[in-house]
Amino acid sequence: MEDPDSFAVRMIKDGAARAKNQTTAEWLKEYETGKPVIPACATHNVQSDPAPDEYILILRYDHHRTANSYSGVVVLSFLDEQETEYDAFFNADLCHQRGPNRGKMRRTGTGGQFLPPRRGTFRKWFRKVTGSDPVRWSTVHKELRARLKNLRFTGDVDQAVNQYGKPFNRLRNIRLLEGHAGHKKDTQAQQFDDIPF
Repeated sequence: MEDPDSFAVRMIKDGAARAKNQTTAEWLKEYETGKPVIPACATHNVQSDPAPDEYILILRYDHHRTANSYSGVVVLSFLDEQETEYDAFFNADLCHQRGPNRGKMRRTGTGGQFLPPRRGTFRKWFRKVTGSDPVRWSTVHKELRARLKNLRFTGDVDQAVNQYGKPFNRLRNIRLLEGHAGHKKDTQAQQFDDIPF
């Protein structure tokens, strides 16, 4: 726990956090005088403004599952440090594409096979995160864990309720945390240069 003096110093340095916690009267006083006014909540309750690092949600990929709702959905599940699950939903085709079962639904559940739509958000997101396409889009379910296991993500979370009334954390706008590279193209180029032909 910090002492109020160091918290006050931080509030003076961080103008956005200070303005967010100020009342209208405090903001007007600061505007008129030109001197920083520490919010009253900062002097009474040190815990009112958590450290900036606590706002960032850090997630890691856990698993995926398919579900037959309307036309088919793939659900990517992510976990935070406390092992709380967050689910991201993408449209997908769950039907067999070839063979005698063409057009029939595949089995749904954990690790199920799916085909993301050509212009769908899953393909755009996968390319952006990993830096390249999978070997085949119809087998992308086999590459998910290998490609995403070392990456850290963040996103926007809201509470939703499933059809049985059970609440869950829905994840939207999934993006990589800065400093985590997806595809190591330089390393791959070096490996190809080292191969004697």
